Amino acid sequence: MGGQDIIFSNYNEGWRKRRKLFAIKMLSKASLEDCSHVLKQQFQQMISKVRNNHDIGNPIDVGLLASSTVMNTIMSLIWGDTLETIVGTENIQAEYRNIIREFISLFAKPNISDFFSFLACFDLQGLERKMKQASQKCEDILDIGIDHCIKTMKEEMNNGEDTSKTRS
Repeated sequence: MGGQDIIFSNYNEGWRKRRKLFAIKMLSKASLEDCSHVLKQQFQQMISKVRNNHDIGNPIDVGLLASSTVMNTIMSLIWGDTLETIVGTENIQAEYRNIIREFISLFAKPNISDFFSFLACFDLQGLERKMKQASQKCEDILDIGIDHCIKTMKEEMNNGEDTSKTRS
């Protein structure tokens, strides 16, 4: 039972094969070199944010800067664009970071239902409800990126069809 990925699967022959495939294909030198332009671009943007804030005299939230750089890098590698660009605001990074903080704090809280399973259906501490709310917020933010990606792909397909029609 459970997931069939590297993280949640049992340690067995199948797990070793997936880990080997991941290490060979995803972490290969060629694969990492293909992504290097995105990594360099995000690093340069991070440095320019530090310079701009320093020139203005604003304090720098290093934690937010680091988490937004990581998030932008991941989003750029997956979707080819960052959430900041898609949504048009830098506040989205802080909002996403707050959701992740909320997840971590909820994971860290002891749950009485873990010790007395018959109480789980009552959700006495409200942890399940809070986790569902945080999960929905996270999904809402990611749905913005997914919708943008789908829209972009449809536009590219339509543009490709339009150019083929004019050639005929």
